[in-house]
Amino acid sequence: MIALNTGNVAPLTGSKIEQRPFLILKMGSTFAEISALRGDFENWIAAACEKTSTFSYEVLHVPSGLLPARLDWAGILITGSHAMVSDNPSWQRPIMAWLERAISKGIPVLGICFGHQLLAEMAGGRVGNHPCGLEIGTCTIETTGSAVTDPLFEGLPNRFSANTIHYQSVLQLPATATVLACNNHDQHHAYRIDDSVWGVQFHPEFDRLVMRGYIDAVAARGESVGSADTGNTPHAESLLRHFTSFCLSG
Repeated sequence: MIALNTGNVAPLTGSKIEQRPFLILKMGSTFAEISALRGDFENWIAAACEKTSTFSYEVLHVPSGLLPARLDWAGILITGSHAMVSDNPSWQRPIMAWLERAISKGIPVLGICFGHQLLAEMAGGRVGNHPCGLEIGTCTIETTGSAVTDPLFEGLPNRFSANTIHYQSVLQLPATATVLACNNHDQHHAYRIDDSVWGVQFHPEFDRLVMRGYIDAVAARGESVGSADTGNTPHAESLLRHFTSFCLSG
């Protein structure tokens, strides 16, 4: 376990704070051309979660190297990033150690894309480059039998659309994880660890315009995006509201 320097506390930004706000751990930023027009990961997450009227939040930019001092959050959401978990950036192990402490206090956690991979690595799974390469665009996600009674996935259809962009995947799940969703590209698109830790490889916070921005940005950098397209993803987005409702009902 890495010792935490709780005096090394980041300035936090976000909405007007009520008692026990949510914490959004910002693990990186989107492309500049997207953020200039559409905002960044934390803005998209907040926009979806704010459809739950009681949602309030703070944001911590994790690559700054600073750690939050408090451990009384209603819930924690971990954003995506253009960093790679397998590269083990300097800030990765300290935030993993902090998350272990937060989870031990019973705080619910939802990791998205990079956050999904980070939680799996932290719990003993293995993350690496996907052998089939990049998955990008609006894709079909299939739920497993375990999703039927899951607090986040309960009530979702067996097949729904979600937006995705990732080069790496959870190649081996932690022993304590239960698979909740998959598709032909990725057998671990969503999982739950114990009762209140979730990871989703897809991006429930992406709307159609953000997804189009990613496809265009990746193509402009000379990478093949194949037949990637965009679509509406209301069921995927609903997971963010289900998470906030789960946290606030506890």
